[in-house]
Amino acid sequence: MTVLSRRREKHTVLLRRAGRVVAWLLFAVAILLMAWLALTGVRHVLLVRNPHFVLQQLSQEAVEDLLHKCKVEVGRSTLFGLDLRKTRRELTGSHVLIKRVVLSRVLPDTLRVDVYERDPVAQLHHRRGRMLDSAGTVLPPGTAPRMWSLPIVTGVPKAAEAVEGDVLDDGLLRTALTLIRLSASESCARYLDVTLIQLDPANQRLKLFLAEKRPFRTGAQILLPGNEADLVEALRRVEVIARERYEGRQVTGFIDATYKVNIPVLP
Repeated sequence: MTVLSRRREKHTVLLRRAGRVVAWLLFAVAILLMAWLALTGVRHVLLVRNPHFVLQQLSQEAVEDLLHKCKVEVGRSTLFGLDLRKTRRELTGSHVLIKRVVLSRVLPDTLRVDVYERDPVAQLHHRRGRMLDSAGTVLPPGTAPRMWSLPIVTGVPKAAEAVEGDVLDDGLLRTALTLIRLSASESCARYLDVTLIQLDPANQRLKLFLAEKRPFRTGAQILLPGNEADLVEALRRVEVIARERYEGRQVTGFIDATYKVNIPVLP
């Protein structure tokens, strides 16, 4: 056998091997494709169209109308036919009070809907007006009496033009919202009952107005720094003064806690 013949034979063997490899690869791809199609068909027949999974109840009746707007209908929608990610996104954006939504399937026929609402922490501009949450989101007026006792925040820039759902991004407002959170602590709440927070951009400070609560009289005022970095320390100074005046039974009407030493205090 000549050298040329051996080369031709070797080349033929290689081509046959390559052909077998390609054939096996194509066969494997075909099998995988048929399996995918079969699973998709089974899912469609057994799950999506299976009336056993038609929704019969909702765990959160309060959001049934919102679900209906998202085309989730009891008695018609199927549990496994729902796009939970899309429905979650639509529900979250459907109402300004909705902060987060968690959806989960509970077999055989229940869609569990957990709605987490935005919690108002302050009233914007006036009593029984629009509300603010801890992030500065503008919310509709509160209807529960407990909301009408939340602190009122005034002097917020561009608040009049803001619509419900807008987030008011202002440094002094962020400090005021932080103050509301901190003043709810046990040590602060013992002395402070904040009724109004006035933003003072000219002096970069907050002016607090208090309800009567020993040692403070009705309408007592406290001045605090307008930046969050100095706020905690200033509140500690207020607590020390309030405790001392409480124990000394001294009525207090004014504290300028923007000072770090020789803090002005008036009855």
